[in-house]
Amino acid sequence: SQVSHSVSSDGTLYVALTHEGTVQGTFGTSTFTLDDRLSASGKLDTGTCERPDTTGEYCNVAQLAIAATPELLVGVGIHKVQCGAGQVRVGLGSAADFTLQLGAPADATTSNVAFGIDVDKHSCTSSGPCPGASDPQLALLPAASAAADQQGLALWLSPSCKQSSNASVVALGLFVSGQHAASALLMGTSDGHAEVLGPSVGSSAPALAAFANTGSAGGYFVAYPGEQQIALRFVPQLAAPSSTVDAEVLSGTLDADRADHVALAIDSEPTAAPRGLAVAYRSGDAARPVIALAALRFDRDHTPHLTASAAPITFQAEHGLVAGPFLAFSPMGFRSTAPAGGWLLAWVEDTDDPQTPQRLMAARVAETDVGTALAPRAPVELARGAITDAFTYLKQVPGASPTLHYGYITDNKLNIGQFTYAALP
Repeated sequence: SQVSHSVSSDGTLYVALTHEGTVQGTFGTSTFTLDDRLSASGKLDTGTCERPDTTGEYCNVAQLAIAATPELLVGVGIHKVQCGAGQVRVGLGSAADFTLQLGAPADATTSNVAFGIDVDKHSCTSSGPCPGASDPQLALLPAASAAADQQGLALWLSPSCKQSSNASVVALGLFVSGQHAASALLMGTSDGHAEVLGPSVGSSAPALAAFANTGSAGGYFVAYPGEQQIALRFVPQLAAPSSTVDAEVLSGTLDADRADHVALAIDSEPTAAPRGLAVAYRSGDAARPVIALAALRFDRDHTPHLTASAAPITFQAEHGLVAGPFLAFSPMGFRSTAPAGGWLLAWVEDTDDPQTPQRLMAARVAETDVGTALAPRAPVELARGAITDAFTYLKQVPGASPTLHYGYITDNKLNIGQFTYAALP
């Protein structure tokens, strides 16, 4: 199973699990078991993935990324019925009803993304040099007002044409007009055509984080493995559906040998200037991998210029890695004095116990730990079992203190826990 999650601005957690071409999920709950019988309860109906010349073809979603507002659920999925290499589908649904229509909606004549993205004669998405798509990612920026369009950015990988070449990171901007799923219209930038950002030498999804800037335009940070470094890009906030996705190559590179599985997290402190951007990734040998976290800084009021705060903080996994790293930031809870924020870094690694073959590990890294001679706090074990995937997230509700949480999948069951802090210095 593959898991995707999103936390809306009202603090509600939405989780979707893809399993053998179908999607199930839940929201606002602590546990959920995937039902192999596919009963109506908990099943996320993704609709029919029709083409203009076909009808009634149900979506076979191999991978899915979701993003939620209190009213809407937005998704980008990889549909694999007519094209085994992957066809990209985007769609909308009601957050309250937990529905997602990846197929052609009633407004198919006016939406430029209703029948898939860059679909060729073989029903494959061909946004890059070769047909196919995998590893979708999705992020939304908050709407400027109740009447303004919601916008987001979708990413995925376009496969390499041959073994000696690399996959391509592909991007498509999305605009949603209307606040209700029944009447909202979804449009893609560049007349619904995706654009290549660059080559990825890794085997995992690119990392994506939306940056909502108070008082001026924000945008999206993108990161993926490059040659001997992490490639870092910034996509400025999109102006309109007619816009193109213009990715700026960020000055200041992050050197990393054999990096893969990149994750991003932006600090959520609205008054912080400059802001912090954390990049987590795997590196080193697969048998004894290293999990690294690099803290970067950028000026939020100008085109982001990244500067490294210090050398990356690293953690040595005892066995092979199964999933992650995963990354989330909280503005408080990591120290008893200001600045009190920090990052929760988590990953799933193998164990030598056949009864509990994996364990979920986590490390807490305070902002003030970066750049000091202090050794990072030792990772702690959060859970054990047959863990296949996991995630971390910040729950921040107006009027309440933010809390860090984690989720993980065991035997097709979703488990949610709240991260409790050790004694604060």
